[in-house]
Amino acid sequence: MIKQFKFLSFVTFLLCLICVFLMFLLFDTSFMFYDNFIALKQTQIFNLIIMFVLLVILIMLLYIIKIKYDLFYKYKEKSTNTLLLENEELKLYSKVDLITKAFNHEYFETRYEQEFKRAVRENLDISLLIITTNDFLAYEELYGKIEAQGSLRKIANVLFKQCSRPCDIIARIKDDTFYILLPNTKEARRIALRCKKAVDKLSLDHDNSLFANIVRIKYGYASILPSSIDQMKDLLQNAKNSFAYNRTKKIKEFIK
Repeated sequence: MIKQFKFLSFVTFLLCLICVFLMFLLFDTSFMFYDNFIALKQTQIFNLIIMFVLLVILIMLLYIIKIKYDLFYKYKEKSTNTLLLENEELKLYSKVDLITKAFNHEYFETRYEQEFKRAVRENLDISLLIITTNDFLAYEELYGKIEAQGSLRKIANVLFKQCSRPCDIIARIKDDTFYILLPNTKEARRIALRCKKAVDKLSLDHDNSLFANIVRIKYGYASILPSSIDQMKDLLQNAKNSFAYNRTKKIKEFIK
């Protein structure tokens, strides 16, 4: 469309030059064929030619204006779409942990309250999992930060597959700690065990761990059928207590 606009502008410019030249001939008495030109000017054909040229110029000018408007509208629409896309990307980045693609802590807090209120309102169970990896700092110390981030990304992908409902919310809270909110769910332990087995199948080497030579996860879980929004803290605390209990139990088993 831009090439077409340039071509029409050039042709219109040439036609305007022709009109200016004809006007010059009309008033320049020194022109050697002035008398013949005056005789031609008085004929019907000359008037038709002039009217045709002017009509063509007018049509082309209108068409150029239309092309300019279309280009402007197209550019404006493209700019608007680009801005909307950038805004959506910014909104997404504000919710997501860039390393694991899980939600971040701030977004989890917002959704946690929303889903808990819905559970109270609709009399639904709601569950929370807390998951961390074994000896993450030792893993990062041995393999480096980039390798550690790559392992977290793989673990997050496993969690996404195991908790794949649209309502499931997986968030990276800090370092290697993930919270998984499971609306309308009361089988939290079964899902936690499923996540553990799936991570074990990754068989990620961990030669700096006290418990195993592969990356494994620790977990805690809790479920509740809430009757009040005040029980939000109870669900979180119960999940933390479960996590602490499982961790202590594993340490005792390791010592034995």
